[in-house]
Amino acid sequence: MCVMKLPILVLVAQSALAATCADLSSLHPPNTAITLAQTVEAGAFTPPAGPGRGPNVFKTLPAFCRVAATLTPSSDSDIKIWLPAENWNGKFQAVR
Repeated sequence: MCVMKLPILVLVAQSALAATCADLSSLHPPNTAITLAQTVEAGAFTPPAGPGRGPNVFKTLPAFCRVAATLTPSSDSDIKIWLPAENWNGKFQAVR
């Protein structure tokens, strides 16, 4: 499944260089549904509440574009990407 995700991530990432965050929701890559394309202002991301959560370590993040997608035909292939809003070097680091 990881092999299938990489081309989609590259397509979304390349498109991000030439579009606004909101424009990403209008993309229709093959076998993919973009379910979220949201601009998050610097320091504004708050993770969901949960037991044992410490201070919000995300307060120091710069602005970013939060993207979520579902890959098909498998409905359990959800991916999430955070793309810098400015000064992105075009590099992508995947974390499992």
